[in-house]
Amino acid sequence: MLPNNWTAITEFIIVGFPGLHPDYYGLVSAIFFVVYTTTVAGNTVFLVLFITSESLRKPMYIILASLAMSDMCFSTVALPKIIARYWFNAGATPFHACFFQMELIHYFGTLNSLIMMIMALDRYVAICYSLRYQAVMTNRITYILNATAWVSAFIAPTIATLHTQQLPYCGPKLIIQCYCDHISITNLACAENSKQMLVALCVALLVLLLPLAFIIYSYCHIIASVMRLVSPPAAHSCASLLCFTQFPANPNQQRFQDTPHIALQPRSTTDKPLHLLFTHSGDQIDCEPVAEQAKGL
Repeated sequence: MLPNNWTAITEFIIVGFPGLHPDYYGLVSAIFFVVYTTTVAGNTVFLVLFITSESLRKPMYIILASLAMSDMCFSTVALPKIIARYWFNAGATPFHACFFQMELIHYFGTLNSLIMMIMALDRYVAICYSLRYQAVMTNRITYILNATAWVSAFIAPTIATLHTQQLPYCGPKLIIQCYCDHISITNLACAENSKQMLVALCVALLVLLLPLAFIIYSYCHIIASVMRLVSPPAAHSCASLLCFTQFPANPNQQRFQDTPHIALQPRSTTDKPLHLLFTHSGDQIDCEPVAEQAKGL
C-alpha cells in the first residue's frame, strides 16, 4: 500500500553489471564501443550493397536486409547507453525516456524473432518445395511479410509498456541491468505488480514460443528432406539425362532460366527414388553432386 506522502521519481539509474570494479569501466566501454561500431558498419555496408545492386533483389536478401536494419536499430537503442554508463558515468535516465527505451528494446527483440521466422519459412519453401519456390516466395510477398513483421511487432511491447506505466514509482530507482527492460522496471513499482507481470509473461510466451515453434518445425522438415536426398550413386541417371538434354535432334532446347534449380526424382528398377539436383543454364548441366558420388565407384 502506498504512503500518503509518496513522491513519484523522475529518473532511473542504470547500474549495469553488478560487482564490476571501476578499474574495468574503460575496458568494458571500449569493448561495447567496438562492438557497436562494427555492428553498425557491417550492417550499413550490406544495406548499401542491397540498395545499389539489382542482383541482390531476391527474397533471401530482402529478409537479410530487414534483419540488418532491425539489428542495427536494436544496437543503437541498447549499446550507446551502456557505453555512456561506463565511459562517462552517465547512468541517469529520465523517467519517460526509460519507458521509451524499454518499448524499443522489446520491439526490436520481437521483430528479430518474426524476421527469423520469415527466414525459416523462406528456407522451408526453397528446400522442401523447390519447384514452387519462385511462385510462392516472390519479392512482393517477401516485402509484404517483412512489412507485416515491422508493424505487428509493436503490439506486444506496447501492451506490456502501457500496463507497466500505470504502476506508481516512488523509489528505489536503481535498475540492475544495462538498459531499461520490463522486469527491472516492474520490480521497482511501489504497488502490487502481479497483474502486470502475468500479462508480460503471457505476451512474452506468445511472442517467443510461436516463432520458435515454427522455426523448429520448419528446420526439422528441412533436415528430413536433406536426409532423403542421400541415395546411392546415380551416374547412369545423370548420363541418360545429359544425352536426353543434349540430343542433337532437339534443336529447340528448353531453357529453364526462370527456374534454374530443378529437382528430379526418377525411379530405378528397384523402385527406389533417385534424387538429382542440377542446374540448367543454356546448354550445360551441372551434375557435380552425382559426379562426386560416381568417383567413389
